[in-house]
Amino acid sequence: MYSRRDVLRLLAVGSVGLRLSQRQHLQRRPHALRQGMTVGIVAPASPVTPRQLRDGIAFFESLGLRVVLGRYLNSSTGYLSAPDRDRAQELTEFLLRPDIDAVICARGGYGVLRILPLLDFDVLKQCTKPVVGYSDITALLIALYQQTGLITFHGPMASSQFDSTTAGSFQATLFQFESEHPSPTEVQLTYTDERFVPVVEGTAEGALLGGNLSVFCSMLGTPFEPDTRDCILFFEDVGEEPYKVDRMLTQLALAGKLDSVRGMVLGAFTKQSPNSREADAEQTGTPIAAIAADYCQQRQIPLLANFPIGHIRSKVTLPIGVRALLDTHTRSLRILESPIEIV
Repeated sequence: MYSRRDVLRLLAVGSVGLRLSQRQHLQRRPHALRQGMTVGIVAPASPVTPRQLRDGIAFFESLGLRVVLGRYLNSSTGYLSAPDRDRAQELTEFLLRPDIDAVICARGGYGVLRILPLLDFDVLKQCTKPVVGYSDITALLIALYQQTGLITFHGPMASSQFDSTTAGSFQATLFQFESEHPSPTEVQLTYTDERFVPVVEGTAEGALLGGNLSVFCSMLGTPFEPDTRDCILFFEDVGEEPYKVDRMLTQLALAGKLDSVRGMVLGAFTKQSPNSREADAEQTGTPIAAIAADYCQQRQIPLLANFPIGHIRSKVTLPIGVRALLDTHTRSLRILESPIEIV
């Protein structure tokens, strides 16, 4: 288990700087993680191999966490880990089990959107634990947040690689450190790096919302359509050509989803072969930023690119639903509210 000083040291030598400060808050949040708690790993989309989970399990155990594995991690129903009803049932079980303190998705792939109608979100309002994932898991994160009010986390999955940046951000966002007193004290996080690219200048404050761009767009016109009003949107994607990204941004614009947006952050847009690891992904971010700039400039939406989220080795954990401050002049994104409840 790292101390707060250890986390700050790790982030200082990683690719992203992270600063901590404290303030009061009033927002409902999931409980923090600490040593001795249990994380459950489930596959609500596509399956994984035991080897793909090995490093993630070792990382969680190194933090003093116990690990419970889902039944369908290594099974296969075509490109899905299990039939829709089975995946929905197991996910619900893990979200509600009192002996599981956080739910970490094994991987993305495909299939989350199929199970959303099978989830009872009124029942899931009982869930007060962190839920973490990205890629196809975007649909679950947004649906849980909008349907139940629970802050969710766009971050590494159990099959991810936990380098110093990924591990440090995960801990700083989700963990209760030994020095913290159980009170409504907040930890304020600021991500800043000279490699972040200011594309459309400005500052903006709003609630964080986003994830995988293609999954985000697939939710339009459904009962789980994202509400983007007064939000700072963040997007990443993999295997999408620039013209397809342009088409998706056009769809968002025509659907009115950019009209009341406060700011936008672009993560990694990568090319990736079906069997490659995150670290092998080839960046294609520059043309994507230029495409997004066209939409943002028209609406005076500040835009920051090259942010460390997506199908890449080093990634940070972003809480969906909390207020943040985007400042392109300082190349920074500051989380203004603690996403966790200190217990």
